[in-house]
Amino acid sequence: MVCWFHGPSNSDDDMQRYIDDLLRADRAFEGREPAVLMMYVEHENPPPNAAWRARIANATAHPRTKPLFVLAAESALIRGVVTAINWIRRPVYPVAVVSSADEGFARLEQHLPGAGEKARALLDGLRLGRRAAR
Repeated sequence: MVCWFHGPSNSDDDMQRYIDDLLRADRAFEGREPAVLMMYVEHENPPPNAAWRARIANATAHPRTKPLFVLAAESALIRGVVTAINWIRRPVYPVAVVSSADEGFARLEQHLPGAGEKARALLDGLRLGRRAAR
């Protein structure tokens, strides 16, 4: 699974969809581990506010599965958000924080061969869809 945050803002609906997608992925990963999940955040995208950080932490506190979660963010501020969320609650699944999508794909590939290339294809598809929608 690949989540992609882009653009200069995130609405409350965007953040709720992200949480809903994480919970849906957790259910889908049952019986299919090892699993991987990558969140790619482009540089201009802002971090979630404190209320959303707490909601994300609470929603992901007791997952059914333990996928590798990779945050690939160009912004050091965004990478720091994962640290803040992990202070609220310690992750019970492996977490990797990297500064580029390519590093993220490499981490996925190390954890689950083939996952990095699949994630790259998913992100490329999302980007193409965004360009087509313009």
